[in-house]
Amino acid sequence: YGLIDIGISAIRASQMALMVTGDNIANAENPKFCRRQIIFQEKPPLLSLPLLIGRGSEVTNVKRAYDSFLARQWRQELGILGYYEVKEETLGRLETIFNEAEGGLSESLNAFWNAWEEISADPTNMVNRYNLINTTKTLTATFQRMSNNLKELRKEMDTEIKNIIEEINTIIQQIAYLNEKIKAIEVKGVNANNFRDERDDLIRKLSELANVTAFEDEGMMTVLIGGVAVVQEKNAYSLTVETDSEGFYHIVWYGESGLRVDVTDRIDGGKLGGFLEMRDEIIPQYQNDLDRLAYNLVTEINSQHQLGYGLDGSTGNDFFEPLTGTTDAASLIQISSIIEMTPEAIAAASAAGE
Repeated sequence: YGLIDIGISAIRASQMALMVTGDNIANAENPKFCRRQIIFQEKPPLLSLPLLIGRGSEVTNVKRAYDSFLARQWRQELGILGYYEVKEETLGRLETIFNEAEGGLSESLNAFWNAWEEISADPTNMVNRYNLINTTKTLTATFQRMSNNLKELRKEMDTEIKNIIEEINTIIQQIAYLNEKIKAIEVKGVNANNFRDERDDLIRKLSELANVTAFEDEGMMTVLIGGVAVVQEKNAYSLTVETDSEGFYHIVWYGESGLRVDVTDRIDGGKLGGFLEMRDEIIPQYQNDLDRLAYNLVTEINSQHQLGYGLDGSTGNDFFEPLTGTTDAASLIQISSIIEMTPEAIAAASAAGE
């Protein structure tokens, strides 16, 4: 009977090993699946004085081939990947807005300067004066189009931030639920491998969206975003968005006892960090540069134009409508109504009658 018992235990252990191996093979293409390892152990021996006689082997556990260090590295790299994917996409769209290959600002400025050159060669030619007015309108329209496109792109970044927050909240609710389920299963001494795979996959997705810190304690995963706990045991603390004075979203975390923390500036990784940087730093910088260029162009040309005289003998006229500052200069730039209606007022002489 002892030999039969050893044979049965060997068959059962081998059968379990084959099932685990088959499960590993079947899920080889499943990105959520973590390979399983089977743990064998000798069965409690039979005491037959003065000997201990072996009774075969048995399976004591099926665990995941999981390395917490590699898991942290994976999450970190996913956050970097998400950040640079957003940056690449947005900078590509900025490149399209400032498309210098066709219809860009340089082309409009060159046409503008060339129109002035034509007037300087023949100041009395009305065709040249009308041509300058038309090229100026094209230049101002280019400034305005670029400025409006930048504003629209920034609003899109803001909308994406809200969408990501909604996605994050959905994920953290699922992680909190899985925490509770895993705890309930493993307290009975059984490894909840399937639920752990699902939870790890959710944390990886979360890591791609924002800079995440996650650590496990007694089977439950605590997850932090921007230094605040969004998942703690079976509790999920959702992030919310609130608009600031400019109408843009800020990310706010509410904890227990009404604790409120604005975590917008703390998030610098993942897709969310990428969208925040593009919305709050990169796009405003391009917008400021464009506004400053438009303002300086208007101010310097008006200053020079006021010194000259037109065919009608007028002087002291602005060529562009004056701007009060750099704020929204690119969207406000336009040719002076006097110049547009009276081409003769274009100042191309240093003295009246010349």
